[in-house]
Amino acid sequence: MKLEIWSDYACPFCYIGKQHLENALAQFDGKDRLEIRHKAFRLDPSAGEQPSYSMQEKLQKNYGKSEQQALEMMNYINQAGKDVGLIMNVEQTKNTNTLNAHRLLKWASSQGKGDELNAKLYHAYFTESQNLADLATLANLAEQAGLDKTEAAAMLQSDAFKAESLADENEARAKGIHSVPAFVFNDKYLISGAQPAQAFLQVLAQLQAEESEQPQTLLNGQTCGIDGCE
Repeated sequence: MKLEIWSDYACPFCYIGKQHLENALAQFDGKDRLEIRHKAFRLDPSAGEQPSYSMQEKLQKNYGKSEQQALEMMNYINQAGKDVGLIMNVEQTKNTNTLNAHRLLKWASSQGKGDELNAKLYHAYFTESQNLADLATLANLAEQAGLDKTEAAAMLQSDAFKAESLADENEARAKGIHSVPAFVFNDKYLISGAQPAQAFLQVLAQLQAEESEQPQTLLNGQTCGIDGCE
């Protein structure tokens, strides 16, 4: 079974959706057969490497919210995170370009540490208000995830995994994915948004059932087996 996840570290519902998925997998007896691939998606590809506006300003300017609506939205997000056990300070996030963070995750995944780094990146952004465009910050997070800091810093100074990250964004557009999180199971089932754990469990159960189905015979012809031909 395969699961591809398009997400962005600047997306609060991606963090919440990640937690819902993990809660579902904790209840799913076939999780060891699920191959998870993380796909890059930037909500704001034009963002710079230094924060130039607050989350409140982003909600007001980019999403047309009033000041009161922006405050209510941030409170709602923080509470939604708290409901699944996450500490989120969305009003303090540093809105910057997340391409380097996505590149780092791809490198970490190639080193067998993708899940560990993925958790560190979300926590750093939403709980600790760190700048995920800053290369030194990213190298430190890589080290916290069990990776070599010097190797991480060298990778970040290069263009490694940039093409792969941008290819993910192009693939999302080709698949009609324009918002995140987007969870695509076996190139067949899409869960869009931070759905509850039960929604994931329903899809996982369906995949498991399909995996165990025996093929139906449509036509019978001459065949050979271990005991001869007939």
